[in-house]
Amino acid sequence: MYAGTRNVRGLFDSMNDLSAGLLGVGIYLVLYHRLRHAIGARPAARSLRRRS
Repeated sequence: MYAGTRNVRGLFDSMNDLSAGLLGVGIYLVLYHRLRHAIGARPAARSLRRRS
């Protein structure tokens, strides 16, 4: 233990951490998508070089 903290307290603590992370990623993606369309940004241009 470092300074009296515990990293993992059990299965449900880990599940809560993972679900909070997934929720955060979902919110980030939704906001990114909405802001990108709100400012009228276009997707990045693809390379004109042919793949061999």
